[in-house]
Amino acid sequence: MAPMRDFDGIIRLPIDALEYHQWFYVYRYYDAAGCLLYVGATRDPYLRWTQHRRRQPWAADVTHVEVEKFAYEDLAYSHERRVIREMRPRYNIKATVEHEAELAQRLAQARADAKAEREMSSDEMRLP
Repeated sequence: MAPMRDFDGIIRLPIDALEYHQWFYVYRYYDAAGCLLYVGATRDPYLRWTQHRRRQPWAADVTHVEVEKFAYEDLAYSHERRVIREMRPRYNIKATVEHEAELAQRLAQARADAKAEREMSSDEMRLP
């Protein structure tokens, strides 16, 4: 079991330094009342948290973070999209109609990249 790493008392993840950037993450930020403030997807939840903390006024209200990890980027983006649509986080502008096309494009690109990666891995496994 990898040791837990505490990011500023907010994000706590099982971290294996060699595996950290091999995963894709979907994170959910909550306030003290348990209201969902924001949902996002990233390869580096700690970096993303520091960016939000510096740039977003609502970051001061975050008291709890849930993080899920995914093996493939397309799965993370699909999950992010579904959570935003279903839960309507207070500060997600992606939940608006005008950002839906951008998210769909990102998802399509991630799916194409994942497919190419899986095909390349499959080719490497074939014996000559």
